[in-house]
Amino acid sequence: MKKAIIAASFGTTYEQAAEKSISAVEEKLRQEFDGFEVRRAYTSRMVIAALKKRDEQIDTVEEALEKLADQGYTHVYIQPTHIINGFEYNKITAAAEKYKDKFTVLETSTPLLDSDEDIGKVCDLFENELGSENAVAVMGHGTEHSANAIYTRFAEKCKEKGYKNIFAATVEGTLTLEDIIPQIKAAGFKKVIITPFLLVAGDHANNDMAGDEPDSWKSTLASQGFEVVPVVKGLGEYAEVREMYAEHLRRIIK
Repeated sequence: MKKAIIAASFGTTYEQAAEKSISAVEEKLRQEFDGFEVRRAYTSRMVIAALKKRDEQIDTVEEALEKLADQGYTHVYIQPTHIINGFEYNKITAAAEKYKDKFTVLETSTPLLDSDEDIGKVCDLFENELGSENAVAVMGHGTEHSANAIYTRFAEKCKEKGYKNIFAATVEGTLTLEDIIPQIKAAGFKKVIITPFLLVAGDHANNDMAGDEPDSWKSTLASQGFEVVPVVKGLGEYAEVREMYAEHLRRIIK
């Protein structure tokens, strides 16, 4: 019996950020699941294509599954490192469905925020790491998928836990920075810590959030009179988040 885990991430072209987050999650899985081969796959074909131009080869989930099947692996488990079960997660489940007959066992785990308990753990993480004295505005990616509602639920859950300084918005979803600025002002905060609600602190975190362009989160909040402190740290850099992914995987590995 040959066993493998595919750590399936959206991907990034930021090499150092990938090392701090994606590689860290993969290493956690290697430590926790002895006897398993751990392979990397990305779901973003745009990222894969950009890396290929730099002579870096990263498999899609389908390519990773094809290789494992050819190499005689029988028990394969996919751990997505995505935050929500949106379109990118759907790509993973579609690939698994396509290849299910090639393995004795092929199962797909869940993304980071799979339950209200998961959401609460991330609320705790931000509060413990960044404190309650200042506003904390977290930047999610956002999506047109119905799973985008999780970002609103995250903000609600933080408030339910008494963390009234945590606010959530997205880069590409319906919940925007402009939606939460009035809330931050109404709460009386003068200083705002901005940090990514993303696995990797890549392009969105460095440019859309912490960049110097006039439409970045940092510039927009500063123009509204706030003192802004960027914390450019992806979720994969936190041990608590890496443990959450491992715990999700433990549920499906018998």
